[in-house]
Amino acid sequence: MITLTPYNEKWPQEFEHLRAKYMRAMPLLKDIHHFGSTAVPGLSAKPIIDMLAVIDHFQDFDPHPLEKCGLQFAGELYIPLRYHLSNGPEKTVHLHIFEKDDPQVKRNLTFRDSLRNNAAMRNAYADLKKKLSKAEITTSRFMDYTRHKESFIESCLCTAGFNKPTLVRPLTDAAQTTVKDLLNAAFPAVDFPPIPNDRKIIHRFTQNFFALNYLGDIKGAAYLAWPTFPKGNPTTWFAYAADTSEEHKKYFEARAKKWADYITYVHPILD
Repeated sequence: MITLTPYNEKWPQEFEHLRAKYMRAMPLLKDIHHFGSTAVPGLSAKPIIDMLAVIDHFQDFDPHPLEKCGLQFAGELYIPLRYHLSNGPEKTVHLHIFEKDDPQVKRNLTFRDSLRNNAAMRNAYADLKKKLSKAEITTSRFMDYTRHKESFIESCLCTAGFNKPTLVRPLTDAAQTTVKDLLNAAFPAVDFPPIPNDRKIIHRFTQNFFALNYLGDIKGAAYLAWPTFPKGNPTTWFAYAADTSEEHKKYFEARAKKWADYITYVHPILD
């Protein structure tokens, strides 16, 4: 069972303290935002301070100054083109680092602001979280918990007018089916392996499936595989839905190429 706690008025104060500490340690960070449920007054939450930091380019990023502040660097950890750090075994502080032009920045902050400004939406989300926290959890409880919230989050984003595609790993059954169908139709001669859904396999980065997600609608799919990891050049296949715009195609290919260019190591498997 996922443990939720009532909103704590000290959470924003804790965020401001940590924000100042990390900004001093790494001036490269353009800004750090408080997001997630602990950033929404009145909302129950897992007692975790989620922080979203923005930098210009990942090539400039070196985790060592933040590691000296007590954070542990865990690479991407499920989300393409996002670096993740947390405060060791307790994991009560999560720092997510994105490039400034990544649509995930606006996506996360738009959802946060929607909950802050809409009491009905905030209450509905609280009820959903409470229901999911008591549900039977399968192999990876936090991944399951997050997956089941996605449709609600995307509905809120649509209401708020968020209209950017995002590059994601297909974690839901529906997304995985769509990704495989698109790839199999475009490349019938290629024998694509099963999509990994075990966190230890995902962490190894030897093969990766991606979805071009547009508010829950999968417009594109990609598969990247490294023959010699981590230095080898990936073999890449792209497939698109018939109605995918040229703008979205260009975005998808550019993000996937950038992803492949940036990853130069395998981070430790985290249990």
